[in-house]
Amino acid sequence: MPTRIEPARIEGEIDIALADSALKLARASDRLGAGLPPATLAQVSAMIRVMDSYYSNRIEGNNTRPREIEAALAGAFEEDPRRRALQQESVAHVRLEAEIDRRAASGMLEDP
Repeated sequence: MPTRIEPARIEGEIDIALADSALKLARASDRLGAGLPPATLAQVSAMIRVMDSYYSNRIEGNNTRPREIEAALAGAFEEDPRRRALQQESVAHVRLEAEIDRRAASGMLEDP
């Protein structure tokens, strides 16, 4: 068992058929949102940002639920200072991701 974070490495043989299937799936997913109306695409993107924040914060040990994140985005924060701080962290995450998406869509995203 690793005692520290280490790079993930593929060990052993790679199943070429599985790798080909993964590539086909990735290519097909590029077209997934192409036919969606802009308003629907914006709503889906907003939901994904909330889920990104939720899972990212869970990885860090912060248990802010999606409904708490959505409430905070609407301006409704918990009274408990600890819960409120977690909500504020989530709101910052969602807003930053939205800004990154906006810059990427307009071709203004700087190289990291």
